Amino acid sequence: MKVLSLVIGGALISAATLAVAQTTETPRIFTGSNSTQTVQVQQQGTGMAIKGVTGSNAPAILGQATNTSGVTYGLWGVVSSSQGTGVRGESNATTGGAGVVGISHGTTDSTGGGSGVFGLAMGGGVGIHGKAASSDGSIGVLGEADPLDNLPIAVMGHITASCCGIAGLFQNDVNPANGGTGNESIIVGQTADPNNPSTPKIVFNLTTNGNLSITGHFTSGGADFAESVAVKGVQSSYAAGDVLVIDDTSQRRLAHTTQPYSTLVAGIYSTQPGMVAGVSLGKVPGSHVPLAVVGIVPCKVTAVNGSIKAGDLLVTSAKPGYAMKGTDPSRIPGAILGKALQPLPNGEGVIEVLVTLQ
Repeated sequence: MKVLSLVIGGALISAATLAVAQTTETPRIFTGSNSTQTVQVQQQGTGMAIKGVTGSNAPAILGQATNTSGVTYGLWGVVSSSQGTGVRGESNATTGGAGVVGISHGTTDSTGGGSGVFGLAMGGGVGIHGKAASSDGSIGVLGEADPLDNLPIAVMGHITASCCGIAGLFQNDVNPANGGTGNESIIVGQTADPNNPSTPKIVFNLTTNGNLSITGHFTSGGADFAESVAVKGVQSSYAAGDVLVIDDTSQRRLAHTTQPYSTLVAGIYSTQPGMVAGVSLGKVPGSHVPLAVVGIVPCKVTAVNGSIKAGDLLVTSAKPGYAMKGTDPSRIPGAILGKALQPLPNGEGVIEVLVTLQ
């Protein structure tokens, strides 16, 4: 027989000296007032210190902290081994079942709801770690939201620090170096196929080689397509809406327009681009600006060559960074910046322009 030990009332008692509990025995309540534990069970062998078994729908082991305020724990598991597990939940059901279920009965009022499962990472650890250890479609972490709930969110990443941090990180290390093709998926978005609800339909796929595929339309809050290009001189001397030309004294560099009808016209400094190409992820060079080459973008214009009305062809002007109406047919070919979408009766201003380089 395995030997268990109990500490009751501060005394350590070997289980060998205790009478074996009978199935007909009434529940025992141990009440303590000490600051450590009321009952302590020590197992010196390889077996379990406490095992709870139930044949009903009641929990085999229930941990309950009744305080309604302060930091409390219904169940606390502590390990010291680097391979240990504080709390382990395991389901032996072949279909369904859950190893661990976290339930929160919090409300959605101003006090905020509770957490079904809360993972806290300290010292570079992992708050919650989900691992799929088989190749049969296992899922490391699954978030499900009941559509009957108010604004259900299956999985949410939230940064509360005043600086830095990553709300969501997805990493796939399956690459050609360790047997992959280099085109594995990092993030996949799928839904039910409307023509066959039992079959999933992939609508979004980001792969390890950086390719992004979507089945629908890409919608952005910006209004144009821009290219990140270096500029001559100090970047701070340029501003959104500036008309830019190719700097023919350098390579792949732009500058303010200073000549009327310039065939070096390149585009407009984008105010709010919907997409910016030619930029390393998260590393926009300090000497670059977004050049709008396609789309609708605010542009600095002057009426020095006559009032501008919607539909007028625009070309560069002698005023640095400004466009004007093109009126000389012999100089327009190759010098068109775009078409005015708004009027400018006189003076100078900023209007929306449809970029159509010709």
